[in-house]
Amino acid sequence: MAFKVFSHLPLRVLLSLLVLSLAAIPVSAQRDRFSDTTDVVVVEVPITVTKDGQPVRGLTEANFEIKFDGKVQQIRSLEMIDLGPPASGPIDEPVTPPIPARRHFLVLFDLANSDPTAIVRAREAGRDLVRSLHPSDLVGVGLYDNVQGIRFLLSFTTDRRQVDVALESLGVPGLFNPVADPLQLFLGEGTGAQAPQVAPPGSEEAGGGRAGNLDALASEQIRNLVTAAAQLDRFESGKRVERLADSFQAMAQNLAAVEGQKYVVYMSEGFDSSLLLGEGTDSLATTAAIESGEIWNVDAQQRYGDTSLQNDLERMLESLRRAGAVVQSVDIGGLRAPNDAGGRPDGKDVLNSIAQDTGGELYDDFNDLGDAMGMMLDATSVTYLATFQPRALPVDGKYRRLKVKLKDGPRGAKLSHRSGFYSPKPFAETGGVEKQLSSAQLILDEQDSGLIDLDVLAPSIPVAGQKAYVPLLIEMDGPSLMQATGNKQQLQLQLFTYAFDQEGRIHDFFTEAVAMDLSQVGQALQSGGLKYWAHVDLEPGDYRVRVLVRDLGSGEYGVRSAHVTVAANGSALLPVMVADAPGAWVMARESASRQRDVPFPFLSGGQPFIPAAKPVLPKSGKTDVIVQMYGLDDASSVSAHVRDLDGNPVNAEAELKVARMESVGASTIGQGTLKTKGLDQGVYELVLTAPGAGESRIQVEVQ
Repeated sequence: MAFKVFSHLPLRVLLSLLVLSLAAIPVSAQRDRFSDTTDVVVVEVPITVTKDGQPVRGLTEANFEIKFDGKVQQIRSLEMIDLGPPASGPIDEPVTPPIPARRHFLVLFDLANSDPTAIVRAREAGRDLVRSLHPSDLVGVGLYDNVQGIRFLLSFTTDRRQVDVALESLGVPGLFNPVADPLQLFLGEGTGAQAPQVAPPGSEEAGGGRAGNLDALASEQIRNLVTAAAQLDRFESGKRVERLADSFQAMAQNLAAVEGQKYVVYMSEGFDSSLLLGEGTDSLATTAAIESGEIWNVDAQQRYGDTSLQNDLERMLESLRRAGAVVQSVDIGGLRAPNDAGGRPDGKDVLNSIAQDTGGELYDDFNDLGDAMGMMLDATSVTYLATFQPRALPVDGKYRRLKVKLKDGPRGAKLSHRSGFYSPKPFAETGGVEKQLSSAQLILDEQDSGLIDLDVLAPSIPVAGQKAYVPLLIEMDGPSLMQATGNKQQLQLQLFTYAFDQEGRIHDFFTEAVAMDLSQVGQALQSGGLKYWAHVDLEPGDYRVRVLVRDLGSGEYGVRSAHVTVAANGSALLPVMVADAPGAWVMARESASRQRDVPFPFLSGGQPFIPAAKPVLPKSGKTDVIVQMYGLDDASSVSAHVRDLDGNPVNAEAELKVARMESVGASTIGQGTLKTKGLDQGVYELVLTAPGAGESRIQVEVQ
């Protein structure tokens, strides 16, 4: 099918000619795809070993023994991840551990058991902690109150800017422009061009002006959230403790879905320990009743504590231990305003108990939380990630206990590991927050994985005076989609895409739902696949774009990365492009509200084409290709070479010859051939370079 178009037509018009319009299809009943057992589960066990509070390095598989179901398991692999400073000299690249070995910190503010002014001032303590963390550490922010329980304001993320937005806006939701991110990785920017800067402690701004006004606003908003009366009788206080325990249990269930080391930094003043332990001393009335033999007049709860609350607290602690979550309690009572100190019972004993019973510590009387927790950070800076594969593990979501033993280690060494794990469960039985956290974790991981086979093309198109337009062509292999779907009548997908810079900050994202009637497109999908056209807008810089496609019925997914470079001078060299055959894909596009009014970017000989995200090349032979440049006018200066997926040069030929060049708008487009010779079958990276334009790269499949 031929198209007669002109380069000045907007992309939204041209795509209407190229894209199959897909109407939304209502959700119907979904069928589980899980069998009774699975034989492919790999369990990853992060282990820390310390001696005298310092991490022990240099251990091997021979130093560990893992028992599961009473049987010693074969350790499939063991990797040591070291976040500490190098022994000598600088490191070439920052360490990015796999997700199961990374530390996750949830900074949790307890609004129900703390004075509002202490909460406001505790934000700076949270910043102190974040500043001391390793760049690979993930941070989330949460709130607890008596009405809504524990809720995440921000999912675990590497984006320190978003963490600061969450901390700064704590209790002042109207201060920022909120963004509807279902994974809660991106909250939005400040009302200005960027999130507000944090005033250094002791500076003029910290005591007044804008920062002081924000503190006053936050204090007022938090006071409105704390609806319970200041003075409560024991029964009402007990109900508050019940709600707290229930909320922590629900949070622990959600955290169980998160891989890696988990630390809950619990910012609170605690609650009256006599509710659990009793008052410790008898009142005059109780003493008189005992002496007179009138035992029925003795208030057992007041004397010995409430056994029901004790049981609630123990269930809460056990759920945290099972989730592998360590609570680091931070007593923020010292952060109250002086005139707010009266009338609140001392909750330090409860905070200490919660921390100690989960393997954490109580922090109080501190000036800098990062320094105070320095020993903990040092002790957990070395992690051994061990993996084993249990056989015939039931898909029932039940908890399975583990035992890890240190063999022939240093005398006096202390080993710490997760006490067990939850076996997989059907996706339909997974809660909403669990799904959110697990999807966010897939986005934040560095690895490409999943049953759904994806490829992503993400070229950078300069736009004068604006952010670069980066079209995302997301190709989903049809047979893998059909295998993954949890519904044989409809294909229901959720797409998530986030663009991260080199420091882990998010610069743009989108999420879209795609629904299709398989009676109409099933055959086309089975023979080809689905190609989805979306975009992100980016400033100059280097980015990693993560794309997650998840089937809403089965939970099966695919996740892939694409690297994007946006030049500061407006120049660009796009990856080598090979036109897809017409009709090769079922095509869909992003919603109209996200579309950007830009010229159609892919033209050759005056005709539009859709490039392949992963071109297919012969082992030896010629392929027709298109080379497109911005800010450059000599396509003959472009050269090509082949690397493996680890970035190593391949001993093979890749010769690019451009036969015809044309100017289309701001771009120069060359048509030519790519001659390859001496390649083996497999997947490679094809790299284009040109003087003054850097390089562009694309994965290619050699057949």
